[in-house]
Amino acid sequence: MLNNRDGLVQHLRNFWTECQIPTATPVVIGVSGGVDSMVLAETAHRAGLRIEVVHVNYGLRGAESDGDQALVEAWCAERSVSLHIHRADLSPAGEGIQAAARRERYAVFESVR
Repeated sequence: MLNNRDGLVQHLRNFWTECQIPTATPVVIGVSGGVDSMVLAETAHRAGLRIEVVHVNYGLRGAESDGDQALVEAWCAERSVSLHIHRADLSPAGEGIQAAARRERYAVFESVR
C-alpha cells in the first residue's frame, strides 16, 4: 500500500464498513495544515465520508500560522468541505503552552461536535 492513495482510501472505506458506520455520519477532523492531517482529510474526503474540518490557528508562528490557515481554507473551499476556523488566544495559566493549546483545541472540537 506504500505510495498508493487509492489503497489507503479503500482501506478507510473497508474500516468504516466493518465498524458499521454509515458514510453519512459526520466526522470532525482537526486539520493543522501539516502533511499528516492534510493526508487524513484528503483520504476521508476521497473515501466519501461526510467530513467537517476544524482548524485552530494559535498564531504562535506568525505568518506561517496564517499560511497554514490559508492552505486549509483553500483545500476546503476547493472540495466544498465544511470548515470551522478558530483563532486561539492562549493563556497557559501555569500549565505550559502545549497543555493550553490542547485544552483550547479539545474545547473547539467539542463545540463543533
